[in-house]
Amino acid sequence: MITAVCLPKRLLLFLIIALLMNQPVLAAIPPQLAAAAASGITTTVFFDQLYKFAQQTIADARNAGDFLAIRGAGQALLVLDQFKLVYEKEMDLTLDKIDRTAFEQLSRVQSGLDTLRQDFKSAKTIFSDFKAVSLELAGKIDPQSNRTFITSYTPKVLLPRTAKPYTIRVTGVALDDSNLHLLNGKDKVPAKIVDHNNAEITLPNDLVENATNASKTLDFTIEYETVGSGWISRVFGRKKTVRGSLTVATLPAQLGTFSYTSRVTTSHRTEQVQGSPANPIWLPQFKGVNDDIPQAIQATPGWKIDLSTLKYTQGNGEGNSFCIGIQATEKNELAPAFYAHVGRINAGFNAAKPGYVNCGVWYTEYMIDNNFVVDGPQSGPSGLSWNEVAVNKPGHLVDLTITIKTFEDTVPRSFTASDGSNNLYAIRYEPSRVVITPKVPDDYIN
Repeated sequence: MITAVCLPKRLLLFLIIALLMNQPVLAAIPPQLAAAAASGITTTVFFDQLYKFAQQTIADARNAGDFLAIRGAGQALLVLDQFKLVYEKEMDLTLDKIDRTAFEQLSRVQSGLDTLRQDFKSAKTIFSDFKAVSLELAGKIDPQSNRTFITSYTPKVLLPRTAKPYTIRVTGVALDDSNLHLLNGKDKVPAKIVDHNNAEITLPNDLVENATNASKTLDFTIEYETVGSGWISRVFGRKKTVRGSLTVATLPAQLGTFSYTSRVTTSHRTEQVQGSPANPIWLPQFKGVNDDIPQAIQATPGWKIDLSTLKYTQGNGEGNSFCIGIQATEKNELAPAFYAHVGRINAGFNAAKPGYVNCGVWYTEYMIDNNFVVDGPQSGPSGLSWNEVAVNKPGHLVDLTITIKTFEDTVPRSFTASDGSNNLYAIRYEPSRVVITPKVPDDYIN
């Protein structure tokens, strides 16, 4: 079943003209605004709904820790404050009777907030769109009228607490005679006028407290005096008081946590046993006459013989022959000389024969790997403030991995042996250390 929506005649005529002029107005008008215009509600009622919608978006963005979304929704509040000042005579009119440009500007704010609420990743684009609307509204103020009008303020996000107080820089028109100030309960925080278009507001320290691991927003009311829009006000300089919103977010005092692990090379000894007392390695038979005879014990290629472990056993022999072993001065671990003494075998006159003896050995071989990789120095999660941190590289380093989890991250990020960065920090690998440099994105500030 299709339900027809009856649009007021003026709005219907406006939409028909727009279509004849080939203007894509219908596609640009959010359903909520079209429905509100069709229902005949006043601009003030819809404006208040939109204002609350922007405030709720700020709250949602704060809970999500998304500073760009906070900045975008805060800009929407500024645009709405500007809108109310520029179109103050039309605020009591129904939406179908207001200025066409005003209707389109409200449409863009509504559409931008809808997009932002659905996807915080659109925040940078939406912020730029809202700034464009803000400039359009500023262009509707006659420079000769001497009406005060705020066009922007920075920073949108406050850095963690330092020794210096926070200063909000306000830009606009005719600020030098506006009695501009922030309201803090019953107290007023006066602005310091820099010139006709610029002012500064220094926030008392007790107004700003940084949460350790969370972000929060500070919602101020900014108040100033401006000449009214009517000709009588302009001629006689009659002023009225205007209030608007000034929302800033505070970065958490702690950026997050960091940890590191490393791998280094060291000397590692591997051993293997050759032979045993029960099953010795028998050397070739020693044979000769009244002599100490050496034989080389060949180590396995790539290995060395631990001379202190070499043992031997003596097998069959004759002629006063016996095993001696290696000499105390022996240093050759690749092929040490093993000695045996051989005598002679007497078997009657002129019947002597060479003596002989059999010797069996067992020993331990070893190999040294000077590039054996093991775990090196490491650190568990430590607090990462907004100050630079350096991790010294240990000697014989293979690699060093830095792991960081910021207040924005759901999972940590790791960097090994190469520079890396994201919007909140940079990692720099230097010859003797790894440096973590926190940073505040320009998008957060401006």
